[in-house]
Amino acid sequence: MKRIRFPALSIRLVTIVLGLGALAVVVAFVVAIRAAAQSRDRTNQRVHVEVALIEAMQDARIASVSQGVDLTSYFIGRDELHAIEFESQGEAVTAAFDRARAIAGDGDAGELEKVEQLARDQETLEQAERQILDALRRDDVAGAFSLIQETNIAVTGAELADSLAEFAAHGYEELASAQAADKRAQSRMMAFVYGIGGLCLVVGLAFIVAAFRWIVRPLEEVSRASRAIAHGELEVRVPETGPRELVGLGYDVNRMAEALIRRSEELNAYLSKNLEERTTQLEDSNSALERSEARFRSLVQNTSDLIAVINPDTTLLYESPATEGILGRDPDSLRDTRLSELIHPDDLTAFVAFTRSLMAGTPPPAAEARFRHKDGSWRHLEIVGSDQRHNPAIGGLVFNMRDTTERKALEEELRHQAFHDRLTGLANRASFSDRLEHALSRGIRTGSSLSVLFLDLDKFKSVNDRLGHPAGDRLLEQTAHRLLRCVRAGDTVARFGGDEFAILLEDLTSVETAVETANRVLRALREPLQIDGTEVSPRASIGIAFADSRSTSADLLLRNADVALYVAKDRGRDRLEIYDEGMHASMIERLELLSELEGAVERGEFRVFYQPTICLRNRRMVGAEALVRWEHPKKGRLRPDEFIPLAEESGAILELGHWVLVEACKQVLAWQTIWNGEEPFSMSVNVSVRQLTQPSFVDEVRDVLVETGVDPSCLVLEVTESVMMRDTGQMAAVLQNLKTLGVKLAIDDFGTGYSSLSYLRQLPFDILKIDKSFVGGEQSREHDEELEKLIVELGKTLHLEIVAEGIEREDQLTRLQDLTCELGQGYLFAEPMPAWEMEALIEEDSPAHRAA
Repeated sequence: MKRIRFPALSIRLVTIVLGLGALAVVVAFVVAIRAAAQSRDRTNQRVHVEVALIEAMQDARIASVSQGVDLTSYFIGRDELHAIEFESQGEAVTAAFDRARAIAGDGDAGELEKVEQLARDQETLEQAERQILDALRRDDVAGAFSLIQETNIAVTGAELADSLAEFAAHGYEELASAQAADKRAQSRMMAFVYGIGGLCLVVGLAFIVAAFRWIVRPLEEVSRASRAIAHGELEVRVPETGPRELVGLGYDVNRMAEALIRRSEELNAYLSKNLEERTTQLEDSNSALERSEARFRSLVQNTSDLIAVINPDTTLLYESPATEGILGRDPDSLRDTRLSELIHPDDLTAFVAFTRSLMAGTPPPAAEARFRHKDGSWRHLEIVGSDQRHNPAIGGLVFNMRDTTERKALEEELRHQAFHDRLTGLANRASFSDRLEHALSRGIRTGSSLSVLFLDLDKFKSVNDRLGHPAGDRLLEQTAHRLLRCVRAGDTVARFGGDEFAILLEDLTSVETAVETANRVLRALREPLQIDGTEVSPRASIGIAFADSRSTSADLLLRNADVALYVAKDRGRDRLEIYDEGMHASMIERLELLSELEGAVERGEFRVFYQPTICLRNRRMVGAEALVRWEHPKKGRLRPDEFIPLAEESGAILELGHWVLVEACKQVLAWQTIWNGEEPFSMSVNVSVRQLTQPSFVDEVRDVLVETGVDPSCLVLEVTESVMMRDTGQMAAVLQNLKTLGVKLAIDDFGTGYSSLSYLRQLPFDILKIDKSFVGGEQSREHDEELEKLIVELGKTLHLEIVAEGIEREDQLTRLQDLTCELGQGYLFAEPMPAWEMEALIEEDSPAHRAA
């Protein structure tokens, strides 16, 4: 800030003194007073303009200083009141500059341009301060400091203050210029007013001295204090004396100094606290680093991996303690030993190449090598390395070596398991297919032929059901041993899964060789063996497919053998079949039938036929059996034996059996209205074993009885003897639950399966149906008659109702009547017929019709 000169500052008081002198001599010096008055008016006008302009600029300066103080206070305390006051002071600055523009507009253009320039400087300063305030409001202290440095607010503010002071000085100079001009105009009249002028001069001098003491000295104190504060001497204070404006200016400067002191103290406290926190963080980081180094040392010392540091010539510089656990050697004893001396000779070249690539900066991800154990064995180690020769703390190549010996052994075992069956040790499906592909390729080159034998154990599931799965596993193991004894050394025997096996016969000289091998297998498997104290006589079905080694693929050859196997099973089991093209066509037909069977119930393709059950004593009808027929849209009517096995296999029997049960119950309910016999008309429905094994079957029968309203005693559920081969306890529970519904149970085709008196005693049957093979056989008739008699006697002994099936001739009826067999079915009485024909037969056979 420039030093304020005395004449410019005291001109106002001088003007006032001169005016008072002029007024004192106005009467005596009219002309002088008139001229002095005119000069005074001009001077006063100019003075008023300049003084008002100086006051406006002084207000702008005070408001700007207060605005800076508020910004500093907000920087320290973050009190939003300071921010609000900052905005208010900014408005005051703007108002002061607007007033200065209005005043300067009455003056010359130079003053107006100067005011505009100061206003623009103030706007630049305020814009920078607002950016700093915005950064502080976002808690971006670092950004605020950066803005302070970038905008150089301190210098800008000081320059603005100097400009304001310079403007004031210029105003004072203008006043002095105006005074001088006025004095020159009045010089002509000085002679007249010399005496009065002298008096005024004395009075003026007195006022000048007073003004100097009253205005100039306080301004000098303000200037001196401002310079001291600007140089960092914040303890300096300005005396609060003089005019009101100077007192206010001194007060504001002192408050600013105190605010800066507080801000400095807060900043020092903040920096001290931050320094303490940073020091604490640095100490914590050092402690963490020390702990990390200790942990790293502990990990290196206790890791299961072997860590080694070597020279480029593979001389060991360091070995971790894991060396003793992996190689059985003391780490200290290996120091200065070449690592290459411990590596298997076959792996040494690859290890040296790995080391060179490591030093060249292009190492592979890892390497493997075998290292000699102290006991002479070899350990597989996986090696990962890094070049640390440039690291003064290490100075060599670092190898991290992991023992993979057990993993290698496991991989070898897994490779074996991937191509061998775990239970039998035979080749598995993948291995067999691979060998078959290679055999076909060799056959193409050499012109030799080969064949595949695909075999499946007959009724293997029954062994699992009766003796348990461990016994089944032992049977499979024995089967594998017997198969190996039946083939040549170069042949391949494989287990495909479950009870399926395959044999690859190469370099066949004739078809008979494969057939002979298959027969040898069948004979070997028929030999009884003991499993858990139980004698088992396994049987097998074999399918044979031949390849000419030119056109047959492995998949096709296996498929052909599988088709032949299926045919062997279908033709009675315990036999072999050689594949031909007709078998494939039959299989395709079977698959098509399976596909068409799905949804046949919804399409309404099934029909229920009924065959009457006759009382053999008087040939009267007592009931009927529901028999399903498939009205195939292309093949016509199919017999049950043509589609029931397929339905059993695919699971369609569940839907079909439910539909037949519902239809039969509806029909017997309708026939009850026209039946007037002593006993209710009964309806027999065949139930498959698969239906019985469904947990919801008993509820299903109950729901059908409820929905149709049929008396349960009129319903007979027939099951085949195969139910006896199931879990007897489970079947007994299911059958007993059916009995609680009130229905009757019949065992169908008795004598053709696994008949057992113990099963008959355990299972709650009501009816025993003799298979037609015992009734209508032409050969060994005397033997059949004895069997018929035994079955009838057995039924009576067990209190079972006997029904004979397949009665076609009168002599058969007579024989059964002699045996006192009660009921029968057969073509002698009636063939299966549609419901409407059965209804007509019931009407004819009803007691009312016979009476008529």
